Amino acid sequence: MNLNNNTYEELQLLAYEYIRKHRNTGGTSEFDHSINDISRASIVKFKELHGSCFLGEINHYECDRRNPDIKLIEFEGQKIFNFDYGFMLPSNDEEVIRLINEHNKEREGVDPKEIMERIIQIHERIVELKGDFLIWS
Repeated sequence: MNLNNNTYEELQLLAYEYIRKHRNTGGTSEFDHSINDISRASIVKFKELHGSCFLGEINHYECDRRNPDIKLIEFEGQKIFNFDYGFMLPSNDEEVIRLINEHNKEREGVDPKEIMERIIQIHERIVELKGDFLIWS
């Protein structure tokens, strides 16, 4: 699927159509990988639109939860693999990094409601910064 000539808005519409098409089956389909191409093309267009693009993930499973030290990764044209990142921002943001690091510290014994509140806070900050979320299958 060649998406190089699509605008960012067109790519967002394609992502929305993908979700709409698959909503009765749970949202994404492991048999339809077009959303992965849409997400990769969206990263490229987002960088073109904003001049820079920083990629991140909210939940980190391979980190030391006592000292996660999560960073955002600047997109500079490198290969992006499915599920590598969950969101993109137009600039690096210390507040998002702080919130994600706090979220990924040891969670044993933490009330699930508190964990969800942290995730909502991170999402709100991403939206406030005019960031966007990535969808993978």
